[in-house]
Amino acid sequence: MLNKILCLLEEKLGTGKVFGNNEIYFICPFCNHLMSKTPNKPRFAINIRKNGAWHCWTCSKGGKSYISLFRSLRYNEEYINKFYVFIKKGEGHKQFNEKSSEGFLELPREFIPLWKQNIVLLQYKNIIQYLRKRGVTEMDVMKYNIGFCDKGMYSNMIVIPSYDCNGSLNYFSTRSFNGERFIRNPNVSKNIIGFELFVNFSYPITIVEGPFDAIAVRRNVIPLFGKILSEKLIIKLLETKPPYINVCLDEDALSSSLQVIEFLLKNNIVVRFVKLPKDKDPSDIGFLEVTKYINSAEQMDFRRLISMKVEDIFK
Repeated sequence: MLNKILCLLEEKLGTGKVFGNNEIYFICPFCNHLMSKTPNKPRFAINIRKNGAWHCWTCSKGGKSYISLFRSLRYNEEYINKFYVFIKKGEGHKQFNEKSSEGFLELPREFIPLWKQNIVLLQYKNIIQYLRKRGVTEMDVMKYNIGFCDKGMYSNMIVIPSYDCNGSLNYFSTRSFNGERFIRNPNVSKNIIGFELFVNFSYPITIVEGPFDAIAVRRNVIPLFGKILSEKLIIKLLETKPPYINVCLDEDALSSSLQVIEFLLKNNIVVRFVKLPKDKDPSDIGFLEVTKYINSAEQMDFRRLISMKVEDIFK
């Protein structure tokens, strides 16, 4: 872990020197130690145990995180994303606060990954039992880095993160697991592509409402975290033009489904409508059943769209 971080930092800062297990020293990129009596001695310290807190012992410039350093030096987004993808992989999805001062979305400070199983036994069993009822497997827990919070704003809530194509957190959704079906989502933009890390736009895509619906569908699926297409998702779909898109929103969201279908058809994207049973969503019926409905989905055209709109009006 330390050696990999050193290599990544050396891409931008030049040769570094490790002191103990916590700090890496470089020549300061801000002052180059020009005023130091020992200009060739590294005096710019980065503490990897304190989220990249940094300080120059010559010019006294410093900050509290890797990201504040990268922003100060105006590193490009590609490098920043590469660095944070490694941090997440290397530390099992680093635990974050909801939102940092630099504007990056972060997981709640109290977030505990469920795959670690380091929770009070009774509470852990209750959470796992709830997830199993929702059709979530142990593999799903690991794949999506599902966790929970035992205190704070999201106390006693399951947390389902969403990551973009670079592995950076772009949203998270929460659910209570005590039967109340209470939801509390972060106060941030939903202009994202849900579960983008697991989506291949070269293949057919299924669009659903929520994260548990997406987990039930499993394959190449995007949760909208609502009922409308985000601007970012629209741009991606228009750029990539997948072979076709399955619109699999809940039965009670028919008007929203028709709006999505109409938009896709107008932009020459092949679209299929997945008609689910009344009062059921993908997470209710599970992977095997929802797959049957997706496989038998009806390909849409404008004539069928108009017919469905009329049916919806006189329902």
